[in-house]
Amino acid sequence: MDGERVSVINLSNDIRFETEVIKGIRGTGIIGINGDNVHYAKKDDTIIVLSYGHIPEENIKNHKTKIVFVNMYNMILE
Repeated sequence: MDGERVSVINLSNDIRFETEVIKGIRGTGIIGINGDNVHYAKKDDTIIVLSYGHIPEENIKNHKTKIVFVNMYNMILE
């Protein structure tokens, strides 16, 4: 979601950082790192993107965590 704060774990160099999501072109598979964080990840690095949220207590029972795996082109695997 545009403007959402996320944590990024770079498995290729063991660096973890936080950044904001900037909306891109849907379906391209492009994930870009901009600004000061550009030094923490490069093309072909393997990363994990963590998104957090607050859930009202009454909704916890029905909440389902989403874990998404992608292929080498960043296309979602079913």
